[in-house]
Amino acid sequence: MIVDSDSPLGKVASSICDLNAHLPDPDVAFLCSICFGKQWPCERFDVAAREVLAARLSLTALIPAELHH
Repeated sequence: MIVDSDSPLGKVASSICDLNAHLPDPDVAFLCSICFGKQWPCERFDVAAREVLAARLSLTALIPAELHH
């Protein structure tokens, strides 16, 4: 996907990549797929989510519906 780097989404692109990277595997819903043995949401996911929210973007479309708790 190509996004203008000056757009709200473009300004937090690395945070969005972190969100996706730290999502749990479907068969292990409460463990981070990268942070070995860490519960999800892990610290890096939390930091990335806060950066996305600070940019006034919604997490709803970025996180699978079953994880919206």
